[in-house]
Amino acid sequence: MSAVPQNFSPEIVEGLTRLGRPITGWEPLAGDASVRRFYRARPVSGGPSEILMDTGASFVEDDDPYCLTTRFMEQSRLPVPAILAVDGKAGLVLLEDLGDSTLESCFPADRQALYGMAAGELEPLYISTIDLVVDLQALEPSGLPEWLPARRLFFDHQKLLWELHFFHGHFFGGLLGLTLPAREEETLRDFYQNLCRRVAGFRPRVICHRDYHSRNLMVSGGRLVMVDFQDARLGPETYDLVSLLRDCYVDLGEELEGRLIGRYLERRPAVAGGEEFRRRFELTALQRGIKAAGTFAYQAVERQNHRYLDSMPLTLRHLQRAFAALPEYREAGRIISSRLAAI
Repeated sequence: MSAVPQNFSPEIVEGLTRLGRPITGWEPLAGDASVRRFYRARPVSGGPSEILMDTGASFVEDDDPYCLTTRFMEQSRLPVPAILAVDGKAGLVLLEDLGDSTLESCFPADRQALYGMAAGELEPLYISTIDLVVDLQALEPSGLPEWLPARRLFFDHQKLLWELHFFHGHFFGGLLGLTLPAREEETLRDFYQNLCRRVAGFRPRVICHRDYHSRNLMVSGGRLVMVDFQDARLGPETYDLVSLLRDCYVDLGEELEGRLIGRYLERRPAVAGGEEFRRRFELTALQRGIKAAGTFAYQAVERQNHRYLDSMPLTLRHLQRAFAALPEYREAGRIISSRLAAI
């Protein structure tokens, strides 16, 4: 086996040896917000390159959320990268190489759908993303296999509230180094409880990817392929739709968003549309947008990964839209938006 990157631990080198895939070169790839690291490996055989995912910890393949969820997605004929080999002892997974084209990379340089590349050129891709959400939601929760982690995980009140408390600590206390006045603390505490109770109460629950957005959808060989789906769980029908259409990394614009919501409702006739659906959508968008801001603050402060702060302005605009649609949260909106605007 040829030389491996110097930062590879002996355990990883041993794992690669056990996998028995001699290679001629390595290319580090941009990671995500997790501790995982990714590399493109080029085999000695000259065959197709492969993606090495270093999960950062050992695992048992038959208990691992990523491996189990991949198996489920493949059995359900949903597009995910094929697993080529696993060495759980070293925390390694070799995956099909889908290339470098994410849905985000299909946007113009300013990453706005309404400029540069016409919305009409992006729309066919986004119609496919909506149809993929529909395919995922068509899987009946009661029919999910017992071994699938998503069957036992929920966007319940406790989970949603934990995410907002995570935001509160890492944004106000961590990123801003701020202690809010007692009255504002009380306002936000009540707001978090109320918002999470409402979103957790949405029924029916469906299987959710959880991070269904432009960086987790690959465009490969003319098809869309989902990645980063290992935290799938049951939650509101609006959740993945919000993740996609109120993406913190690209701006679709309100017109395209509206057409895509129309496509979703057309494909999911059992979902009641109209004012009630829009209200659920905005409530979900509010919870998820605040959660995203907390993740970005955590990355900047705890991991010194400041690139996520570039997404704060668009996240703020999405939150302002949601707060404007939900006047009952006006005061909480003022507290949060005014501080986000200062970033």
